[in-house]
Amino acid sequence: MCKEKEENKGFTLVELLVCVAILAIISVPLLNSFFVAGKTNEKAKEIQRTTTLAQNIMETVKGQNLSQLKILFGSSNLIGLNLNAPYDITNSFAEVKSEDSVNGRYEYCIKRVKDGIGEYDVYITLNSALYKTLSDAVQNKYQMPKITNLTGDKIAVIDPEAYSASWNSYVDASGETIYSKDTSTNMDNMIITYFYNLHMAYLDYLTMQNQAVADAMNADRVANGLPANVVANPLPSYYPYSYNQIKGFITKETSIVATNGIKLDGSYDTSVVNLTSKISYSIPGTDKVTGDVSGLHTEYQVFSKTFKTSDGTNPLEQIYLFYNRSDFPEDVVVIKNSSINEAELNIVDQLTGVVKVKCNDPANTWKLASNASITLLEGSKVIDTELVSSEDPVDRLFEVKVEVYQTDSGIRTGKKYSELLSTKGE
Repeated sequence: MCKEKEENKGFTLVELLVCVAILAIISVPLLNSFFVAGKTNEKAKEIQRTTTLAQNIMETVKGQNLSQLKILFGSSNLIGLNLNAPYDITNSFAEVKSEDSVNGRYEYCIKRVKDGIGEYDVYITLNSALYKTLSDAVQNKYQMPKITNLTGDKIAVIDPEAYSASWNSYVDASGETIYSKDTSTNMDNMIITYFYNLHMAYLDYLTMQNQAVADAMNADRVANGLPANVVANPLPSYYPYSYNQIKGFITKETSIVATNGIKLDGSYDTSVVNLTSKISYSIPGTDKVTGDVSGLHTEYQVFSKTFKTSDGTNPLEQIYLFYNRSDFPEDVVVIKNSSINEAELNIVDQLTGVVKVKCNDPANTWKLASNASITLLEGSKVIDTELVSSEDPVDRLFEVKVEVYQTDSGIRTGKKYSELLSTKGE
């Protein structure tokens, strides 16, 4: 007699409901944690973005004094905030919330700054009162040096050692080429060598000339039945000059020449200034280095530029000559300014000692400053010994607070995202 097979039974409805209930109990907290994590991550990213925005504005504020910031925040042009992509300030504008110069507290707001995702209002609070005392109310006002950016559009930088020159051939009185040389470095030494070689070539020329005269005279004697006994005339006793003697004859001039442009009616165009600089080396003819009564002279141009503005303002404000004095007996800086534009010429000397200057500035429109001791051989100038100037005394030490809020119609009524606090000092 066979046994009946047992039937395979499935889950009952009750068992299924129990499983679903258990899964629901487990999954709801997990799903909630994922949701919370997503929200937290989104909030963290937003805080990071707004903190970066606050940091960028903080850097701009810390780089300026109170007078400059008042101008910036009072202007309709906010390009001075230096906010680049991803920030958009096309529709942004500044609001002056308060300016209390007596208590040294200033508050501004930059409205509607976008970063591609959100739109924010940035509040900037400046407090200089923290650095003032009752006994010394002007403690926070002092002068600071004004450093010039040498790459500015209205700045001329003349550095002779940074330039090379190609020398032309020397031609004597008869039109014959005696010597030519190209130079690119150490100009002073190259010039000494250049003039010395000219001198040696001239001696060779004299020797050949004297020998040719002697040969001609001997040929004439032989033709007349006389013995050939004429000897070439020797060079003068002061020849040849040594390398150091040649160096002792050389004079050097570094010239700076400025002229205005000329309008069609013949008047000066002060929106155009032409500036050139050359270095000239000379030996007077009386030194007989080459027998040329006019002496030797050669020069090379180290700077040539036209400065121009389209709005009629002064195109050239600062000139820096990085001057390298030689040990020639005469080494002079020559200033020839026929422009009527105001500018400052700064002679930056690389050595200690005296810089000799010849100054021709009829309109007296140039200031002269140098870190060296200046001796004026020609002209008159009041010479500033400082290469940098000082700005007007203003509040320069102040606490900076930058707050970033969600854009709203009220004052600080939107959601606050970030806040930075920093002490600013120059």
